[in-house]
Amino acid sequence: MVQPPGSALNLVASDAYWRLSLPKGANRDHPWCNPMANRSIMLERMTYLPTMVCVSELDILKDRNMDFCRVLGNSGIEVDHVVYKGVGHAFQILDKSPLSQMQTQEMISHIKAFINKRNHR
Repeated sequence: MVQPPGSALNLVASDAYWRLSLPKGANRDHPWCNPMANRSIMLERMTYLPTMVCVSELDILKDRNMDFCRVLGNSGIEVDHVVYKGVGHAFQILDKSPLSQMQTQEMISHIKAFINKRNHR
């Protein structure tokens, strides 16, 4: 994934955050960082929960998010995902552009619909 200019998250920053968060010597395949690693216990705990994944089109984590959706679906987990076009990582809190504001409102609508769908079962 090409890093969009002015993105709130880049690979250097992401690696620094994980170094500060993960146990010493751990890498991006630690279950806290990658719930898909080695059929992680994190994924096993989710097997009974319908899941919604909100993905930013320009986020450096987009590919990992899409892989996560694929793994959930292949595991028989109900997963809804939405890709928000033209926006990057954490757009809903870090970007005040008109496009981000519009996508934030769309995301809120999608989340409400996801919750309501489950409440009416």
